[in-house]
Amino acid sequence: MSALPAYLQSELTTLSNEARRKYPEIKEACEKVIMIMRASKDRPAKEFAEDLAKTEETLKPIYLACNTKLPKLVSIAIGCLQKLILHEAVPEIYLNIFSRLLFLKSFVLCLKFWLGMSRFSSKCYRQSSHY
Repeated sequence: MSALPAYLQSELTTLSNEARRKYPEIKEACEKVIMIMRASKDRPAKEFAEDLAKTEETLKPIYLACNTKLPKLVSIAIGCLQKLILHEAVPEIYLNIFSRLLFLKSFVLCLKFWLGMSRFSSKCYRQSSHY
């Protein structure tokens, strides 16, 4: 088994175990992907990645885990996504969607930070002007 299948199987099993009670849909999605992987585990790495890229099921546990907003599940999912992207096992259309979402999310976080800082500095200014 090459690096990608071994890593994904390990991480998806971990994700499945972490989510099993509270998020059974994540557990089921992980198990589905593991079954897909087992069907093509003996193929060369490039063909294995192409097989994963052909099905939307590959990304379902990642999407579901990220939607929980639980740091432990999200970090496992992001690690899997990183490996899938690195090995070109994600369809091109999803790469565009992910990159747009990550850009928007980082923009929103920066904006929230900036707005929070401006509120904080104006609040400090108002408090200091009372003296």
